[in-house]
Amino acid sequence: MRTVSLLFAVCCVFMLIAGEQNAQEIKNPAIVGQWEAANQTVEIFEDGKIILRNKVKKETSEGSYKLIKDNMIRLNLEGSKPEDYSLSLSQDKLILTRANGEIFAVYERAEQTPPTSKPK
Repeated sequence: MRTVSLLFAVCCVFMLIAGEQNAQEIKNPAIVGQWEAANQTVEIFEDGKIILRNKVKKETSEGSYKLIKDNMIRLNLEGSKPEDYSLSLSQDKLILTRANGEIFAVYERAEQTPPTSKPK
């Protein structure tokens, strides 16, 4: 009986770990795609790359992102230090908030089909 209980406990732990890994895997696809704000367009790719285009200054910044918690994203753009933002995500809205509580940007999804890799 002890062997069966121990085996059951080990299986439960394994299933919990596998469930956590699967939950982590589905976080990235929700954020992938093209997003637009009043003066900026952001493209977020499955491979961790990000491209920001400033419509006013006609500038483009490239870099990477990493989801570091359920509601935190770390942006590492060329020429800048990595910066963490609070992330609020719905099907059609993405809100990034700085650590001091200031809203950095509010984006709306620009397209239904998200890009899967950075253009060459």
